[in-house]
Amino acid sequence: MNVRETAQSAIGDTVGVDPLFAQKWVSDRIVELSTATLAKPLRRLLELTIPATVTAGTMTATQGSKTVTGDATAQAAWSNLLVGRYLKADSKNGWFEIAGFANNQITLRSNWFDDTVTASSYTIAPRTIAFPKNIRAIGAMRNLKHNTPISRIMLDDLDLAEPGRTQRDGGPLIFSEVGINDNEERVIEFYPYTSEDVLVAYTGYLKLEKFEGHQEVPNFIDSYMIIEGVKMNIYEHKMSQSLEAGNADVGATWGNMASRQRTIWRNARTDFIANNESVEDAKFILESYGSTRGEFRGDVRTARDHILLTWTSLT
Repeated sequence: MNVRETAQSAIGDTVGVDPLFAQKWVSDRIVELSTATLAKPLRRLLELTIPATVTAGTMTATQGSKTVTGDATAQAAWSNLLVGRYLKADSKNGWFEIAGFANNQITLRSNWFDDTVTASSYTIAPRTIAFPKNIRAIGAMRNLKHNTPISRIMLDDLDLAEPGRTQRDGGPLIFSEVGINDNEERVIEFYPYTSEDVLVAYTGYLKLEKFEGHQEVPNFIDSYMIIEGVKMNIYEHKMSQSLEAGNADVGATWGNMASRQRTIWRNARTDFIANNESVEDAKFILESYGSTRGEFRGDVRTARDHILLTWTSLT
């Protein structure tokens, strides 16, 4: 059933309801249900690449200036790809966002507030990575280079544990959600940073946008649920029309119907959430990358890994 047909079913014999309004309400209710829970049909197994840090050569920066220069080795490693990443002199604490690159010089977004540094070693890292705009939520992650899970941590906890972000290699082991950028993309920080490009697998949940009249209602949403939600909007609309026309008694009747329908819609929404919430099996899939029963796969990074690697069955 498409959006237009669903809207007409909700309108039924009710007069004075603009079909275009009803179609918009169908779209609104679909989007509302899709964001009420992490619905499995909207889940995807995806991948991204975390770029390596850049540390070649040396840099020079003057206090109060936005310009950073490098020696010949550094200049050979710098490019426009560094815009949006962050630079830090290894002898200082501050990280500075790179706003531009031209004429073999880096331009910072803010002035260099640290003391002047000359011929200093440095680190340029992609401190944050923006995910595609259509990703509404992020689930489990896995470092495919080392075949290890990447643990989620609150950004405040990461700031408390590693305020200076000094580890520029060996990652990522953890990630934190930073927020939403100006392009409405989810922004993530991975840590520690890495001296090599790393491929990461993750589960992402898609964001549904506005539905047009010809589009089908997603098959993981029962049409009757949408109809119940649209009826709520219709009754509220009729109540508003009646009150504006000065028909208080009629408006009260529509208001009572809207109140009852609101309860029906809430119950339908609760049922939808209950039917879609389950164990996060995508996490199991990601954590099983390359593993087989009785065999350790991946880099040895902990004592447990060493035991699994050297384990010999007694049978």
